[in-house]
Amino acid sequence: MNKIYKYQLGTVDTQSIIMKQGYKILDLQLQRGIPCVWVLIDPNNNNSLVEFRTYATGQTVDERSNEYIGSYQLYGGDAIFHVFI
Repeated sequence: MNKIYKYQLGTVDTQSIIMKQGYKILDLQLQRGIPCVWVLIDPNNNNSLVEFRTYATGQTVDERSNEYIGSYQLYGGDAIFHVFI
């Protein structure tokens, strides 16, 4: 049986989060000013380490960042960040 989990992201270059294998990222949004991802998982699957990479607009994107997750704004829209895995 699948469940939806929420994971908070820091506004840092790279962050690793343990998720279940076969995960599906549903959305990325700010919740109370904190970037979060909502993920569909099967809690019975084995764990997997997922590396999230966050880039500010204008920053060079690492070639390992091949799947775009979404973007969010901070400071009233003065800073835009883009998240990849």
